[in-house]
Parts: sequence; structure tokens; C-alpha cells
Amino acid sequence: MKRNRKLLALTLSALMTAGLQAAVKGDVDVVPISDQILASEIANGNAAESDIKIIHESGAIPAEAMVVAEHVDQATRDKLTEFLTSYDNEQYFTDVIKVPGARFIECDMSDYEEIIELNKIINDF
Repeated sequence: MKRNRKLLALTLSALMTAGLQAAVKGDVDVVPISDQILASEIANGNAAESDIKIIHESGAIPAEAMVVAEHVDQATRDKLTEFLTSYDNEQYFTDVIKVPGARFIECDMSDYEEIIELNKIINDF
């Protein structure tokens, strides 16, 4: 049976938040969670920093990619790439993305190899 990747991504995101709550309550001992979700949950009062002990941090895992449909011509792709990679509205990144200092960068599938491998491991459970 082939799994729906979008559903899996949504499930993993929801599981991180639910996993954090389970750890705070003492129902589980260890949970994987992204640093952004953890920071957001603490900032929103859903967990106290003192409730959490970080036992391992991985390297940076890329955020969700923006992709362009296959039929879009190269000139339009280049314009989109230029616009996004030069977008420098600090207030947008702070208020909307919730990561001060963040910026859009150009990437390719090799940037996602670690997360693809992690998903393969999770799917084997």
C-alpha cells in the first residue's frame, strides 16, 4: 500500500505537537520535534522551557520547498527565483514565517536528502 506523502507530512507535524504534550504530561519519555514547533509551543504557553530537556539536535532540516509546475517556462522560473531569493522584508519573515533573519534560498533535491532518509526510516516503523 502506497502512503499519501501529503497526509504523512501533515501527520508528522501534528504528531510533533501531540508528542510534545505527551512528553510534558509524562506519558512518553522522548519525542522528535522541530526547533520551530518547540519554540512556538513554548512562546504560546503550551509548554514551559523547564518541562523540556533537549537530548539531541540534528543538523538543519530544510523547511517546505516552493515548487513551480513543470509547464512554466524558464524565463518565468528565473523571475520567480530572483524575486524570492532577493525578497528582504524582515517584518514578513518575523511576523509571518516567525523566524527573524530568515530568507528564501534556492535549493535542489540534494538539500532534502537527510529528511527524505528520515522519512524512509519513520515509514519502516
